[in-house]
Amino acid sequence: MEAVLEKWGHFVARRPLLIIAVWIILVVVALKFGPSLGAVAATQHNTSSLPASAPSVQADHIYTTRFAAGQATLHKETDVLVLSDPQGISPQDTTLARQIEDWLMAPGTRPAQLLSVTGPGPDASAAAFESSDHQALRMILTWDTTKGSVPDTSLKAIHTYLSQQRLSSGSTLGLTGSAPINYDLNAGVFSGSGGIGTLLGLLIILVVLGFVYRSLLAVLVPLVAVALAFGVSLPVIAWLGQTFGLAVASFSLQYVAFVLLGAGTNYGVFMLSRYKEEIRRSEKNDRAARREALARTVGHVGESIMSSASTVVVATAIMGLAQSYELRVTGPAVAVGVVCLLLAGLSLLPALMALCGKALFWPAQPRPGTLNDTTATEKGLWARAGHLVTAHPRLVALLTLVVLLPLAISTIAIQPSFDDLKSLPATAPSVQAFNAYQAHFNDASQVQVIINDPGRDLRQTAYSGAIEQVVTALARVTHVADVQSPSASGQQGTQSSFATDGSAAVINLSLTVDPSSQEARQAVDAISTTAMQAQHGTSLGVAQVLVAGQSATVRDKAVQLGSDFTLVVILVCIATYLILALLVRSLTAPLYLVATIALSALTAVGATHLVYHDIMGRPLFSIVPIFAFVFLVSLGEDFNILTIARIREEIQKSGPRQGIATAIALTGGVVSSCGLVMAASFSRLATNAVVEVAELGFTVVVGILLDTFIVRPLLVPAIVTLLGRWNWIWPLKSPWKNIPGKGDLAIRSNSPAADTPSTELR
Repeated sequence: MEAVLEKWGHFVARRPLLIIAVWIILVVVALKFGPSLGAVAATQHNTSSLPASAPSVQADHIYTTRFAAGQATLHKETDVLVLSDPQGISPQDTTLARQIEDWLMAPGTRPAQLLSVTGPGPDASAAAFESSDHQALRMILTWDTTKGSVPDTSLKAIHTYLSQQRLSSGSTLGLTGSAPINYDLNAGVFSGSGGIGTLLGLLIILVVLGFVYRSLLAVLVPLVAVALAFGVSLPVIAWLGQTFGLAVASFSLQYVAFVLLGAGTNYGVFMLSRYKEEIRRSEKNDRAARREALARTVGHVGESIMSSASTVVVATAIMGLAQSYELRVTGPAVAVGVVCLLLAGLSLLPALMALCGKALFWPAQPRPGTLNDTTATEKGLWARAGHLVTAHPRLVALLTLVVLLPLAISTIAIQPSFDDLKSLPATAPSVQAFNAYQAHFNDASQVQVIINDPGRDLRQTAYSGAIEQVVTALARVTHVADVQSPSASGQQGTQSSFATDGSAAVINLSLTVDPSSQEARQAVDAISTTAMQAQHGTSLGVAQVLVAGQSATVRDKAVQLGSDFTLVVILVCIATYLILALLVRSLTAPLYLVATIALSALTAVGATHLVYHDIMGRPLFSIVPIFAFVFLVSLGEDFNILTIARIREEIQKSGPRQGIATAIALTGGVVSSCGLVMAASFSRLATNAVVEVAELGFTVVVGILLDTFIVRPLLVPAIVTLLGRWNWIWPLKSPWKNIPGKGDLAIRSNSPAADTPSTELR
């Protein structure tokens, strides 16, 4: 592969203008004629995070297909508009509510997909919509979701109109519910990644690249390649969604951008650093010598970039196998973006480098003939680190593990949160409206217990006693505030509690806790268990018990995310191991390479929990561990691949001890630069207004920095040194025949022969 890539490097070095022209044409055509990602996402109805077998999904299906009341809610969604007045609902408040209803239903201002508004009017008194303390009034908005979710334009129009209303002192007015909460989440994700966070992240990237290369062109070249790759990836992702049904969402573009910026800049650093090194190894710095140096660079670094990109592509694509919506729409989109980035990294990036010529590193030009195998490790911080690791590998490994393991182990006790409201800032309109509703109404959290017994008519009096026994038991469950018992009398008005054929009954419960809280999830489990125990030995002993409602859905999402996490972690680790094994030609080295990056990820999650939960009092949100693990394992393999590939190369040249020290000296600065750039890219997430996004950004930044300055330059080389010949176990003919075994390391010996390469693998 190296020879093939080197030939390709010769082609690119000779024809850079052709490569650049092709990329510019690709970007223009793709953006001009490709589909819009937002438009494609709006046509997809794949937002469920649960399979059909989930209990809450089964319950919803029964309710919406066999209950008359449920059939009326099929393909509909309701939100609540809340008006609160600490002085009590006045006639002026009622007038305002009617004015809002008129605006919502007027033909000229009616938001798209709004079906109806239920509130005070000529046929309904305001008292029917007031809270028991008479300090709040609610209106129910019903949306038609047949063609998709509630449009953002409709929600934005309502928010704008409500914000223009004049309220008395202390009064609040807002809209809450599933659609407004999701709208505020998306608005927070996109707006929170701009401003100071974006400027700070870009500034860090520019400063790091500028410090490393001291050249404006060397700083800009990787960024230009990333920008063009991102420009191509957007319509490609949309086209795959339109043509092949790939799940897409607008919010996933944030993650695509962050990954491409971080990984793309890393590939640029890999390429530029090796190119600069090859120029220093050359005898001249004329055009022919630079072309040869660039070709060798593509040959040496190209395979590492391909392996690194393959790891990211496979790991993020595996997320598409998950059921959880956030994973399904984010992972594959990132994978497609990285494929585009890989193509740019092997063609556009070296073409831009070739086009810049000698000016690429101006004014800090590399001098030919100033680098050889003996001078590489003579001075510098990483040269000293290399000698320390090879001289004291056990001590270095022990100290790094002492630093990392406590936080990693602490992740076992983490209880992640699924409460989207707590992720939003307190100033978000949907949060303020929900808090007002919860403060004045006692039905903010409702669940439905469905007793399903096909073939029987539960409306018969023979089953009323068993139903009442269940109702009585449910009333004693912790956090249950109210239970509405179905009646078997058959009177008009009670039939909504039974399926149209009588084969199922529904019991409505109100909870006293936040519907997305851990307490609500525990209450759902208790409700399900209590109902099954109560019906045991009765005429309903074999009936199926299911729980529906937001709390039940959140409970099932927690269970499903646990399954998704297990699936994704196992598959990502296996895929990463296989890619590394093929690259390194070793069965043993990939084991500790995957284990150490997983250790970095777990330590970072533990650090985030310590900072946000233990210090700041915020919960750790559910998406953080799985997203952070996939991003850190896949992106961290950049450093793994660069480090282990260079260790392999240098050991073959100089023997184990000198080779490992040389590899650390040559890659330490590159890895640290890449880590700072990658951390800067994700630091934009850490400043986001949405807490779960900020936690994810913080976790990735911490994980990358740990991997950059502790794991990759210290722990991994220490393990390589300790294992010696056992690093390179391979069932086929070993390409490491020139690598000495552990017995040749002579770590404690001062003999010059310790650094002399052996001629065979003992």
